[in-house]
Amino acid sequence: MICCKRSQEFAKTKDLFEFWKLWVGPNVDGLLKTKDVRSLFNAMKLFPSQSQVYEMIQCARDRDRNHGKCIGPHRKCSESCMRPVDDSEDYLTFGEFCVLATELRKYSGKELCRPRPVSRRNDRHEKWVERKLKNSCKYQIFLGGSCNPTTWREEIAIPFLKQNKITYYNPQVNRWGPELIELEHQAKTTATVLLFVMDKHTRSVASMIEAAHSSAKHKKLILVVTPFEKGQEILEERITDRELDDLRTSRMVLQDLAERRSIPVFDDLDKALRSAHQILERNINSMDLTLEDGAKPVRHGHIPLAEKLIQIRDVFESLDTNGTRKLTLNEAFMAFKTCENPDVQYDEFLEILSGKSLSDLSKDWNVISERREGLIQFDQLCVVLAEKSGSRMESKRNVELVLEKITSVFSPLGKVLEWMTGSNRPRGVSRSSSQISGEIPPCESKDVYLGGSCGSSTWREDIAIPLLKKNGLSYYAPQTAKWSRRFIPSESRHMDSCRILLFAITKETRSMAAMCMAAHYIALGCQVVLCVQYLEDDCEIMGEKLSKLAIQDYNRGRAYLSDLANRERIPVFDNVEEAVLKVTQVATKSKR
Repeated sequence: MICCKRSQEFAKTKDLFEFWKLWVGPNVDGLLKTKDVRSLFNAMKLFPSQSQVYEMIQCARDRDRNHGKCIGPHRKCSESCMRPVDDSEDYLTFGEFCVLATELRKYSGKELCRPRPVSRRNDRHEKWVERKLKNSCKYQIFLGGSCNPTTWREEIAIPFLKQNKITYYNPQVNRWGPELIELEHQAKTTATVLLFVMDKHTRSVASMIEAAHSSAKHKKLILVVTPFEKGQEILEERITDRELDDLRTSRMVLQDLAERRSIPVFDDLDKALRSAHQILERNINSMDLTLEDGAKPVRHGHIPLAEKLIQIRDVFESLDTNGTRKLTLNEAFMAFKTCENPDVQYDEFLEILSGKSLSDLSKDWNVISERREGLIQFDQLCVVLAEKSGSRMESKRNVELVLEKITSVFSPLGKVLEWMTGSNRPRGVSRSSSQISGEIPPCESKDVYLGGSCGSSTWREDIAIPLLKKNGLSYYAPQTAKWSRRFIPSESRHMDSCRILLFAITKETRSMAAMCMAAHYIALGCQVVLCVQYLEDDCEIMGEKLSKLAIQDYNRGRAYLSDLANRERIPVFDNVEEAVLKVTQVATKSKR
């Protein structure tokens, strides 16, 4: 672990370059590999989620679209480009790193409220359930996750908990009966800490849905996800490559849902147990765990950081009319004005170019700044914009330090100054929440989100969209290209802007990721309508025949999701058209 100063203390690109050198080397033309991105940001005390890193990489990949490589998630992609991609080939350039680090630093230390989904319901059912469970037995830890034939509870978790005198509820029993359903529900609802372990020896379909639901409600959740391996076997059945891809995708989506709530995800059970112990001993939430606790912290996982990179690239390419991937100084200044400030002067732009902070980075900067001529590449424009943004944050920080000193010496005067400048807010409110919300343009509100089965399922095109159009309702259909395997922040922002969420779990697909998302948004109290179809005997998916065990696993997940929805008064259908008609009825009624 490399020690570092606080993120607020480095503002200029020269400071960012010091961190860059530790991972990449003393060369601004070097490349930061995907596997190192999160570690580098963590060393800077910046904590993006895995889906934010993924979105960064996908948007950065847009740089290569004119060279036959796959493009980013905000562009249309040709069928030939829709192929699984080896993330080890991907990277960030220094300029891209500077922009993204600057965006992360902007939110560092802020207390931002996550956006409230437009589909959020207002009812008192949850409070009634809480009162009902008030007198139930209370355990310190609920041991959820993979069950038979796994032995992680008996061999690792329970000995640790007994050694530390921690009470627990183990839902894995030798003799199971229907009467245990309510007992398990009460134990999970009242436990102080929920521990969910998804190992590689089971599909854990129902457990993943359960964990996704809990991650939206429980602030003391510990989630352990063990990655599947190629050639993986489950109960002596070899998993096909296509199913393995589905399993991996669903676990990535589960991780994204949890990290969006600032819940760290572990890949090591021992570290997870120690962190659970820390939560109990220190009476903290999962989001308070640190790198020192063995966690991978996440801060502001809902922020679409990569959108800044997209904006800069769009401006750059609109000015690069000759397709040379370079801009003249005048064109670069126009891009700078568009991205930074329309009132900025040309001399100020040249002053940044000739500043020592940039000149020390590369000989190319010396040529540009001394002769005031030359061509600016996209990566260099990113560095210039990051330098300007860093200078602005440094100035703001200096003002805050002066105010802090005044406050400590002249408390009454300091309070007046804080009130006048708006630098003091009630606890839990972002100091610059209005500015931040202004920098992230809201998505256009839609009536219906069309979530659920993708792939070979065509229920959207055949049934849902025609019915919605007939009733004059707007909709948003999620990204379905193969590179869109994660629940990235920009995608979740579209989902949060829809008034009703429809999830159709059809019988042509496994739909694990979709079921996790449905459970999560049900737990958030959103207006959800479900269609759940069970897999039939002798079921085939994309030409692959499923085993009886696989069908049982996926149908168990469907049953769990349906039961969960019934508990929370969510309508559940088994016919897509009926579900869509229910959506149109609710949406039309709410518009009146």
